[in-house]
Amino acid sequence: MWWNITIQKDSIAIGVYRHRDFSTVVNTPQEFALLKHFGQMLERGGSNVDIVTEIQRKKLAKNFWNVAFSSITTLTNYPMMAIFRAPPEDPSHSYQPFVSPETAELIHSHTIPAIKSILEELVALGRALGFPDSDDGLPSSTVATVLEDARGWYDKPYSKHVPSMFLDAQKGQPIEVEVILGEVVRMAKERHVNIPRIETLYALLLVVQNQILRKSAARS
Repeated sequence: MWWNITIQKDSIAIGVYRHRDFSTVVNTPQEFALLKHFGQMLERGGSNVDIVTEIQRKKLAKNFWNVAFSSITTLTNYPMMAIFRAPPEDPSHSYQPFVSPETAELIHSHTIPAIKSILEELVALGRALGFPDSDDGLPSSTVATVLEDARGWYDKPYSKHVPSMFLDAQKGQPIEVEVILGEVVRMAKERHVNIPRIETLYALLLVVQNQILRKSAARS
């Protein structure tokens, strides 16, 4: 028995991991009993638990944030507030970064649509994996939802969230480029899904990873 866990905010989705099986959507009585028992332990610790029948759909949905936002922040060396947050209205309550008015329209016209296209490539991969356009599959509305949630999260004056990949790169530690992007690229190639934007992110992050490993080896 294997399971995987995806976490969003304070809610946890748990389900059985079935290797290379993306279409089984019914837990056996034994699987459900094990998941229920495990979920009850998590609930006693204060978590909200959702038992799902196909965990890999949840994993891919979570990876929307990692593929798009972790990659962009690591490559630009700026957190997502540099894309979504307006300048301070009150000079006495300053924060940074924010979207400079000088080229804000270019961010709106080019950067955000590019992020949307990255998310749409992930949806295309999900369809090739057999995830239906439904609430219990991978709804097409996920793209708009992720963008809306990101804007609501990163436009706040108090927002300080930085993706773990960005933090690792800043610390000179190896980044999760293969887990987050490499595997997505390989899955897409196997299924002949065209994801040029994600492949570009992967190719560029490989350079970042390569240099992190080079510096690490030199210190050894």
